This record gives sequence, structure tokens and C-alpha cells, in this order.
Amino acid sequence: MNSELWTPRNYERGEKIYSIGDVSSKIYRVSSGLVKSSHSNPNGRVFALSYIAGEMFGLDAFFNDKRDAETMTLAESKIDSCDFNDFVKYMEANPSEVVNVLVDISLRTRYIYQRILEMSYKDIEEQTLSVINRLSNNGNGVNIRVSDLGDFMGATRESTSRAISSLQERGILSKENGTIYILERELSRV
Repeated sequence: MNSELWTPRNYERGEKIYSIGDVSSKIYRVSSGLVKSSHSNPNGRVFALSYIAGEMFGLDAFFNDKRDAETMTLAESKIDSCDFNDFVKYMEANPSEVVNVLVDISLRTRYIYQRILEMSYKDIEEQTLSVINRLSNNGNGVNIRVSDLGDFMGATRESTSRAISSLQERGILSKENGTIYILERELSRV
């Protein structure tokens, strides 16, 4: 996609990109790092909707005037933004690019469907492997806090930590300097 559309910005870990209720005026993509999209109820319980690495997000601007989720970085990140109206004009002038956006949306929808199934049928260790595999960006590992990983799976930090320890003890995962890796021989199982 045309790089002139996008304005890059570096974010620190834990920095908000947008909040619920903000005006939906931009589309974003993660050039590097990791972003969490979440929603919280009035009691303060946070539900992680998705973790985004190397993808576009904020596409709700197509159908909402205001954001219906909150996004924040989970690591130092480079996030590119594009004015929504400029994005639409570019898509209208370059219809072949619409296919790329549809593919991105389809992949995200498929992933959400898979996550719902995993939350229903897989145990915490299997879910942990699946999420780490998706976020690891081609086997490069993922630097994520155990509590954030647990939030995404709907699990406590404690049960997620036990799952990671068990997977490490069995030689399926390794952890170095906060980065979690699935050992290469185990990737075919995920």
C-alpha cells in the first residue's frame, strides 16, 4: 500500500493509541511491536479483544463515528496512521488494494472464530501455544507480560504462568529476557 498515505510514530510500552468514544478519524497499522485492543465494563473488568502485530487496525472507522474499543501498546512499537478520508480516496482510486483490506479483515475474522473455539475446547496450555505462535511473527518469539497473555485467553496470570512453566519444563517453550519462543520442533503441533 502506498507509503505516502501513512505517518509513522513511535510509541512506548503501555501508551494508548485511542480510547472508547474517541472520534474514528484514522486507520492504523503496526509496523513493529504489539498492540492490544480491549473493552472494559463499568465494573472495570477488561476483556482483551485482540492482539495486533503486523496488521491494520481501527477499521471500525468504516462503520462507526466513535471508537468502540481501546488500544494500547504492549511493547515499544512503531504505529503508522492514515487519515480515514485519505484511505477511502486511495481505495476508490486503487480498487485492487481493496482485496488486500478484505483479506486482512477475513484473516482477523477467521482468527477470532478460532479463538472462540479454542476458548471453548482447548486447555490453557494449548491456548497459550496457539496465541504465542500467532503473535511470534514467524518464530521470532513474543515479548509479552504473562498477565497480558492471560487477559487475552480469559485466564488468570497465575494459571497462565503455570501453563508457561509446564510447557518450558516439557521442552516445548523457552523464555529468554521476557521473550517467549516455541521451540522449532514443536511448531508443527500448533
